[in-house]
Amino acid sequence: MVHRKHNRVDGKGRIVIPVKIRQAMGIEPGSMIEFDYMARRHQLVIRAVTETDQRAHNRET
Repeated sequence: MVHRKHNRVDGKGRIVIPVKIRQAMGIEPGSMIEFDYMARRHQLVIRAVTETDQRAHNRET
């Protein structure tokens, strides 16, 4: 399923992730998210970080 929504960036550089997308991704207050910027494509990918991802990251650092 594709969810597409346009939002504006506010004066502090913040964006709002629409509720339907947050629900579909399992993003709740306090959730960790990851940003990947692909300069060549001028594309930003946002991914919800799972607890498993967080534990793996903590072991690496």
